[in-house]
Amino acid sequence: MPRRLPNLNQLRAFEAAARHLSFRDAAEELFVTQAAISHQVKALEEDIGRQLFVRSGRDVSLTDEAATFVAAITPALDEIAQAATTLKSSGISGELKLSMNGFLASRIVTPFLAEFKALYPDLEVKIDYSREYVDVRSSNVDAALRYGRGPWEGLVSATICNRYFPLSLPSLVDGLELPLSPQEIAKLPLATTPGHNTGWMEWFQAAGVEITSGLNFIEFADAGLAMDYMTSGRAVALLNAEPLAEHELATGAIKIISPLAVSPENAGIHIVYPETSEPNPNVLAFIGWLKSIVARLRSKL
Repeated sequence: MPRRLPNLNQLRAFEAAARHLSFRDAAEELFVTQAAISHQVKALEEDIGRQLFVRSGRDVSLTDEAATFVAAITPALDEIAQAATTLKSSGISGELKLSMNGFLASRIVTPFLAEFKALYPDLEVKIDYSREYVDVRSSNVDAALRYGRGPWEGLVSATICNRYFPLSLPSLVDGLELPLSPQEIAKLPLATTPGHNTGWMEWFQAAGVEITSGLNFIEFADAGLAMDYMTSGRAVALLNAEPLAEHELATGAIKIISPLAVSPENAGIHIVYPETSEPNPNVLAFIGWLKSIVARLRSKL
């Protein structure tokens, strides 16, 4: 007889909210919105035909039946999580040599690297920090983190993030009402990286505005320098808001000045590795993990 199990996402939302006795804290743990937790809990209550929480203003408490229920499912969810972690880490061992520039590393890799090492304790990660593109095919690195437009000959490119938003320091747009129109943005200095003048033109095209001249481009060697110039308050930059500026956006130090995002073909943050008949499983594990980090950061915006 087949099992009839409740929806797993609903169970996770309920169990987290029950442990914290807080929908807000459950949302932070699961990297979703508080409204999403509320929706999942309500759906679970409807599915099992029982009220699980007693709500009083912002406070919630468990019903007696829910307290018994959560005591039973928490160990089960812990066992599922442990089994999945064991399965994921199976066979992932040895060394993983990566190349990346310091800016990308500091934004999306090194702050979370302890999590990756906890998932794969038998894998030693070595990072070569370089501003220059390393020839992955002939060097001793297994993969490289790159920013820009592919493809790169002889390499497989896994896109980590390719949504670009126009970002600015609040002081640069002081006195203007956000979001800015494309015409207003076109009057501002535009920080770019090599090849990303095209990205700006694609952004204006997506906004339905044809601008062929008169734009004030200021080109920098890499995204880190473009972001530094933007955070000095002297230009707008078209960058991957998540994960490159997640902290500054959360604190209000940087603003998304238009909600329109573009995803130019082959542009963004990528992991590249040699094209072979059997990809390195350590590289694939790193790619999957890094995508989950970006998804987590995106959920906070």
